Amino acid sequence: MFVTGLVDKTAWLNESLSTMRDRKVILFSHVPMFPPRKPVPESQRSILRHDRWEAYCAGHRPEASKPVRDVIAWHGNVIAHYSGHCHVHSVTESAKTHYITTASLATQPWEYRYVEAYSNRMGHACFRPHQLTNGQGFWTNCFDEDHPDVELYHNGLPEEREFVITF
Repeated sequence: MFVTGLVDKTAWLNESLSTMRDRKVILFSHVPMFPPRKPVPESQRSILRHDRWEAYCAGHRPEASKPVRDVIAWHGNVIAHYSGHCHVHSVTESAKTHYITTASLATQPWEYRYVEAYSNRMGHACFRPHQLTNGQGFWTNCFDEDHPDVELYHNGLPEEREFVITF
C-alpha cells in the first residue's frame, strides 16, 4: 500500500496494528522517531563532514513523530521500532516500546547484526570490526558527554549495540 502524508501513515499504522492485537510487533522505518544523539555543540558543527547535522540527524524531531508514536503507544503491542538514517547506534525506550537506531550496514568494514525473538524476549546484537574513523565517518570529531570520543559517538555504547528486551 502506498502511503502519502503523515495522516495517511498514522491511519494505515492504526489499521494494521488493530489486526495484530494478539501479536508482538517489530516495526521498521528509515527515519528514527527520536533523535539518536543530543545536538552537537555549536563549536563542533563546523568540523562535521555533514554540515546539516540538525536537519540530517535530529530533523525528525520528537514532536513531528508524536502522532505515529501515539498510535504505537495506544496499541501497546509494538515491542521495538527499528530505524537507520543517522549512521549511529542508539536505544530509547518510550511507552514500553524500544526505539532503536542502527548504523549503516554499508559502512566499511561492514557491520553485522542479528535479532533473536522468543516468546518472552528479544535479543539484539551488532558486531563491527574495529574501525578508526580517520575522518572517513559521518561524525568526524564528534562527541558528547554520553559518548566521550569519536568511536563511541559513531559506534554507540556497548548497551546501545547489544541488549535484550523482555516482555
